[in-house]
Amino acid sequence: VVSINNGTDITFAAPSRIILNQGIDKAGAYIQIPDFNYYDSRVPLGTDPNGYSKGIYNSSKKNYTINITKYIQDILDGKANDDNLYLTFDNPAQIAERAILGGPAGTVSMKLRIIYSDIK
Repeated sequence: VVSINNGTDITFAAPSRIILNQGIDKAGAYIQIPDFNYYDSRVPLGTDPNGYSKGIYNSSKKNYTINITKYIQDILDGKANDDNLYLTFDNPAQIAERAILGGPAGTVSMKLRIIYSDIK
């Protein structure tokens, strides 16, 4: 859960969507986590991974919720590392939006909620 600092959406609206990326490729483009990847075989057919993964701004709660299930599973399975994560706005050059995301020095903080099942 990524919240925006209070009052940062007064002049400009908060971005409608954020995307979580797990690194940058050799060409300088962001690599999206598998939860945002249309081509990941773990996304059920007919499912929009963007709708599933969210990252959509909730104006009443003033936050974004991102599902990172596949990314965390890849880390646990040794298929991905957790060295770099980048939050980017969707289409930042096309729309005048602004947000200051919550962090340790802000009025609100980011939260990681982990819900798991112990499978034996």
